[in-house]
Amino acid sequence: MFERLVAAVEGVDGVLGFEEYNTDLHLGPAPSPVQGFALGAGYPTEVPVYTRSWPVPTRWTRSVVLNREKECAWMSGKGDARARVVEVKAEGGECAWAREGVWAWDNEQGKPVVLKEGYFSRFPSSHTPRAGSTGGREAEVKRDEVDFYKDFYWPFVRRWEGMVQHTAGEGKMLHVEAVPNQNLVFSPHWYDLNVLFNKTFGFMSVNVQGLAKGMFIARALYFGHEAAKDNYTLQIGNLVRAAYDKLGEVPVVIGETGIPMDMNKREAFKTGNFRWQRRMMDALMTALERNMVGFKYITGPILVRDSLWNYNPENCDELGDDWNFENFSWFSHRALDERIRTSATGAELDQGCRLVREVVVSLLAAKPAHRRRK
Repeated sequence: MFERLVAAVEGVDGVLGFEEYNTDLHLGPAPSPVQGFALGAGYPTEVPVYTRSWPVPTRWTRSVVLNREKECAWMSGKGDARARVVEVKAEGGECAWAREGVWAWDNEQGKPVVLKEGYFSRFPSSHTPRAGSTGGREAEVKRDEVDFYKDFYWPFVRRWEGMVQHTAGEGKMLHVEAVPNQNLVFSPHWYDLNVLFNKTFGFMSVNVQGLAKGMFIARALYFGHEAAKDNYTLQIGNLVRAAYDKLGEVPVVIGETGIPMDMNKREAFKTGNFRWQRRMMDALMTALERNMVGFKYITGPILVRDSLWNYNPENCDELGDDWNFENFSWFSHRALDERIRTSATGAELDQGCRLVREVVVSLLAAKPAHRRRK
C-alpha cells in the first residue's frame, strides 16, 4: 500500500503524511487486542465505548456489539477475497493467532478468551532475537523478553525507509514521529487534553497525564498561572525523561503542540481580549524552554524547534482553521481589511497575529538560549 503511495508522489519535493493516526486515548469503540482478534476472525463481539469526561479525559460509558455481519478479515487457503462473510467457527476461523493457540472463542461465555498470557512479550525458546538497533547482527546472548522498539518497530522503520528510498530515490529526508527509537529524533505530540476537550482555560489546570495513570485528583490540580507552568513543565518533562531513559540523550522535538483560540465560549472573539490564550501560551512556551526541548542541534547549525500548531493564513472566527472543528491558529485575518490582506508591509504584517508577543518573542529567544553541543 505505502509503496504505491510513494510511487504516486515520488516527484513531490515535500510530502507530509504517510501516516495512520494512532493514540493511547480511548474515544469511541475501543476493543482490547483479543477483542480485535475476534472481530477480525468474524465474531460479533461486545466492546466498550468511551466518551469524553472529567477529570479523566474519557471513560467507559456503554458497550456496543460490532461486526454483527460476521465479516472476516482473513483470507482462506483458497485465496478468497478479504472481508468475506464466513460461518463463525469455535476455533476462531482462520485467524493466525487463533491457530497459534493465543486465544479462542468461548461459546459458553460468548466472548474471546486468552490462552497464552504474555505470548507477545516473550520470544519462543528456540528464537535468537536480532539486535535491530545495531545493524541486524545476531545477538550473542539469547533474550527471553521482547523489546518492541528494537526487535520489531525499528527493523520495520528501516525496511520502510529502504522502500521509500528505493522507490522515490535517495536524498530525501525522512521524519518518523511519535515513537522513540535509536538513530531517530523523538517527536511526540503534547496537548492539555482538559483544555482541548472542554475548550476552557482559567485559574485551574489539570495534570491529565497523571490522572490517566491513577493519580489522586487533589494532586492533579494546579491553581494559578505559575502553577500552570509547573504543570505543563512536569508533563512535557515526563515525555523527555521517558525518551532519555529508553534511548539515552537523543534529540527531542515536540512534533505538535498548541492551544485552542476559541476557548471560554469564544469570549476573545467578542471582546478582542486574548488574555487567557496569552496565559496558556506563556505556560506552554515556558514548559518547553524549561525542558530544553526546542533547543537541540542535530548536525551543524540546524536548530531543532517545536512545531507550534498552527499558523493558518486563512483562519477566521466563523470557520476557524476549517479542519476538524479546530481553531488553533495564532494568526487570523478577522481584523484585516482587503488591502492589508493582499499587500501588507512592515508593521502591518503583525496585525493578524493574535499572540504576537508570546509566539514571536519565544521563537526569537530560542537561539541565544542555546549552547551548541560538541
